[in-house]
Amino acid sequence: MARGQLLRPGQMAELHQTVLAESLQDIRPGIAYGLGIMWIPNRCGGYWAHFGDMPGMSTLDAVTPDGHRSTVFYLATVLADPDRAPAIMQRELALLDDLTCG
Repeated sequence: MARGQLLRPGQMAELHQTVLAESLQDIRPGIAYGLGIMWIPNRCGGYWAHFGDMPGMSTLDAVTPDGHRSTVFYLATVLADPDRAPAIMQRELALLDDLTCG
């Protein structure tokens, strides 16, 4: 996706238009959301990501802007607990940071 092989340039530009995700700033300042993907800043610049959660499972994927590093993983989880969601997301972001920064 990040190399522009799936979408035309105009579509890719539209996908990357984001706004600050106000509700996620306590988890990581600078997280922005667009058309189904998030921009997540980190120590090596940042990456594009998408999270998907439902009771019993969580999926995460991330790709660096140049497309050279990407990761997708699936987690079997306990039933969704909204009170624990921020702490879980912070741990997931730390893992994605390590995987995308190398």
